[in-house]
Amino acid sequence: MKLCSILFTSAFAREHYHGDKVFRVKIDSQEKLNFFESFSDGFDVWKEPRNFEDFADIRVPRNELDRFEVLLKSRKISSEIFIENVEDLVKESLRGVAQPFNNFNDFDYEQYHRFDDYQEWQRQFSQINADIVEIEDLGSSFEGRPLNSMKIGKGSHHIVMHGGTHAREWISPITMVNFAKQLVDEYRAGGLKAKYLNDITWHIVINMNPDGYEYTFESSRMWRKTRSTNNTPSTCIGVDPNRNWDACWQCPGASNNPCNEAYYGPSAFSEPETKAASDHLKSLSNVRAYVDVHAYGQYWMYPYGYKIQHSQSNLKLNTISMDAAIAIALVHRKQFKYGTINDVIYQASGSSADWAYDEANISCSFALELRDQGQFGFLLPANQIKPVAEEMWAGLTVMADAVIAGTCNRK
Repeated sequence: MKLCSILFTSAFAREHYHGDKVFRVKIDSQEKLNFFESFSDGFDVWKEPRNFEDFADIRVPRNELDRFEVLLKSRKISSEIFIENVEDLVKESLRGVAQPFNNFNDFDYEQYHRFDDYQEWQRQFSQINADIVEIEDLGSSFEGRPLNSMKIGKGSHHIVMHGGTHAREWISPITMVNFAKQLVDEYRAGGLKAKYLNDITWHIVINMNPDGYEYTFESSRMWRKTRSTNNTPSTCIGVDPNRNWDACWQCPGASNNPCNEAYYGPSAFSEPETKAASDHLKSLSNVRAYVDVHAYGQYWMYPYGYKIQHSQSNLKLNTISMDAAIAIALVHRKQFKYGTINDVIYQASGSSADWAYDEANISCSFALELRDQGQFGFLLPANQIKPVAEEMWAGLTVMADAVIAGTCNRK
């Protein structure tokens, strides 16, 4: 199927966002924060406010604009329009989707791809580099799509990376692909950077939520959750896979409403995707670091999300995060805020990073939010794929250096 066919199909089948706007809402008092929490459930919150000195990004459908603005005015909450027309950015993101490829050398690393394309790239990548890459089978998604991981390298230290946890965050899977390719390219070239595969074995999942990801192409570009239908008696579909891990599951920082974007699910690990990911993590030995890669916000975070208290590894996690943020800034001058999940963004329970730290005993556990800071949000244009790959190579190899140095050997 050619790119024009993809666009033609999506134009008639998918949800449209003509006239939808993204507002940046200023929260400057506890009263306004409480009010925001009471009315925001019916809107698509792109960024939640961390406290009453923060802001929120909210996508408001065209037919809800008047009601939304009246709500804000009733409490004297100030706002600005950050994205004038969401549909324009959706179309731009769709223009950044590559046509399916056949030959490995034809794969475009500066465009977004469908799930099957990533699977085919991964298959050919592992065949071409069979001495250093193999595919690990993790199971199947709710809708039967394969869940798998690329095992890359021959080192005694292991690092696990998950991409594509939230469906609409397209920049995450392609960043996994670009990072995996550079690891192997640097290894083939020899030199100092070959250490990242000589000393480390990586387990990289391109897409942890393939059903949701495909749904963003077929029906709703703004879809976030899984596509499971186990939320009876509710008719709302899906679970937030990053609130479904058994790390203070059902605690504050997640929602019990099946229609909410942060719904924690009918039970911990109710989703085959999170269950498969946790089983895989538990099956590995000598895992020194874990990274769950999201967008957007430009954050480099670590446990805890579900509580205010810092972990016993806080000092070294803060040091690694600071060094990674500095390395990232030196590439394209993008500033990443670092700290605990709870400190940097908001309280979040049931997250993979907290579970990896608490239950899998991985002392260096991180949750990243890639570009940007709201200009495009989840609709990052394809022309930013390459710079994101460049800056994340700088940051992730700082973490890898810490693993090689033994910094992550124990809590």
